[in-house]
Amino acid sequence: VCREGAMADPDLADLLARLDSEEPGDRLQAIKALGQAGEAARSAYPLLVGELDHADPMIRAMAASTLGKIGASFPEVVSGLCRHLDDPVFPVRFWVCDALGRLGADAAQALPLLEGLCEDEHKAVRAAARKAVARIKKQSTAR
Repeated sequence: VCREGAMADPDLADLLARLDSEEPGDRLQAIKALGQAGEAARSAYPLLVGELDHADPMIRAMAASTLGKIGASFPEVVSGLCRHLDDPVFPVRFWVCDALGRLGADAAQALPLLEGLCEDEHKAVRAAARKAVARIKKQSTAR
């Protein structure tokens, strides 16, 4: 019996296999399911970082969101997310800001970039950047 929120290995393996699908809908569903699994899906972070470079902005945005939800605060995750703070598609920037904020103090290296996005042309990105900055600073001072 699995704990609530936990994933059985076969379920995780199936979702990871679906990340290779040529069908964007399958990929999106797999990424979303990984996010819903939370910390149980943390081992998927290398593949999710790879999805940040996908041509489809919906996949990039969902991958960023999922990285924040699974709490993957590894250095390569933070640097991968930081590389996409200047994504040309504003929902991607929004979800990258959100993810970095969820990672808290572990994303402190992103502060200068996030502070720059507090002046983004899109209101939602500005709000997400301000929230992320506040969250990171709060958790950094609590350490």
